[in-house]
Amino acid sequence: MTTTRRTVLLGHIVRFDADRKHSDDLAAEAVDILQKIIGGGTLADADNKAIDDLLDSL
Repeated sequence: MTTTRRTVLLGHIVRFDADRKHSDDLAAEAVDILQKIIGGGTLADADNKAIDDLLDSL
């Protein structure tokens, strides 16, 4: 059995400090983000999230 590796371009992924689950472990944070993307978890656009956070802080 041959394993084929493929490159997947994900673009620029942002997770705000308040949303981080593993702030002290970059690898664990990356795994968590990719699991959300692959598993169809709730995702928010960075610009929408930034606006929501700004409005919540007022």
